[in-house]
Amino acid sequence: AAGLLLVRTAFMDPNFPAWVRNWDEVTEMLVSWLRFNIAGQSFTDPKLQSLIVELSGASQRFRTLWGRQVVKQKTRGPALFDHPRVGPLELRYRVFVLPDTRQAMIAYYAEPGTSSAAGLRVLSGLTQPA
Repeated sequence: AAGLLLVRTAFMDPNFPAWVRNWDEVTEMLVSWLRFNIAGQSFTDPKLQSLIVELSGASQRFRTLWGRQVVKQKTRGPALFDHPRVGPLELRYRVFVLPDTRQAMIAYYAEPGTSSAAGLRVLSGLTQPA
């Protein structure tokens, strides 16, 4: 469900392209991941069907990518964000998939010693109780 929320946000939130500097790459990856997750299964999940109908009606970018029918499971890559509090963050991500359920956990990290690592430390301090 969290993955579907991310897909929806990527195409429906008008601020998302401003936050994610590699939006084109991210949206390509998300749609191919979505196709990967339904490949080989009967396409019966009503939440998934509803999301695809919603995005197809609202986003030309989604329609274009969905029409390409690319199926991939990308498990690592760059994640480039512009955070309103700490500025540009050049992160990497790794996806860990549970094969039986196809649920995934995505871990984001910065290279040690970089300004992005310092930015993540600032952000982590914002969540600490006073």
